Amino acid sequence: MIATTTDQYTPSEDYKDQSTYSSDDMIDAYLQGMDYAQKNYKELVTEVIKLRVDLVFAIKDTIISAVLNKLDTPIQAMFLKIGNGTHFELLICIENEVFWSEKYNTIVDIADELTNEFCGDEKTLSYNFLTDYTTLELERIYSEKFHRIFINESLKKSSA
Repeated sequence: MIATTTDQYTPSEDYKDQSTYSSDDMIDAYLQGMDYAQKNYKELVTEVIKLRVDLVFAIKDTIISAVLNKLDTPIQAMFLKIGNGTHFELLICIENEVFWSEKYNTIVDIADELTNEFCGDEKTLSYNFLTDYTTLELERIYSEKFHRIFINESLKKSSA
């Protein structure tokens, strides 16, 4: 049989007693689902950010204590840049005389050991050494998103 425009769909007797949802019911259900999803998403994002911030502070403290304890040269200052929460860049300022001496190779070896201890599946650390904190252009360092995490007591007065 060929359907014509006069044919209309009529539900069979089996379906007449089943309840159906109105379009308003469908819209309400959709909006409730969206509210629920947004609330859960916000809670999840907040939790992840809190975990990342806690991780960053723990890592910062670990880096400071490890560098100060293992490098047997006076550190003038340290700057830390947090890439994406798992990649960290460290700038270590040492005295110009140390930088150009044979002691520098030992310092680099110790820094490599620290990097290997620190790095894992979830985090990486790279470092660079700079000389003579007093001649640095701090605005450039700060513009590259580095934050000073340590400064030697003798330099605090001159940099304030």
